Amino acid sequence: MQEADFKVGVTIKYDNIVGDVQFVGDDYITFCVSEQPSHCEHSLYPTCKVAMLIYPHQFKDCELVVNNNDDAISPLSTYKAQEHRYSDIQ
Repeated sequence: MQEADFKVGVTIKYDNIVGDVQFVGDDYITFCVSEQPSHCEHSLYPTCKVAMLIYPHQFKDCELVVNNNDDAISPLSTYKAQEHRYSDIQ
């Protein structure tokens, strides 16, 4: 990919890790690789994100991911779906 291809919100794949671009700067870009609900009561945000840095010399190793499946379940909603699940008693 070229530097002009990176825009906030675009889904990319780097080193078999898929995520959404969160920041585009002159020196690097970041993309979100994990997002989970925040458990801290004083948090300003409802989720905690883990981002990965990609430097300009690594741009060539990135791939644009095209996802046409609008009905896909996000990892965050899957996590919430398991929140009140009963414990396995076996």
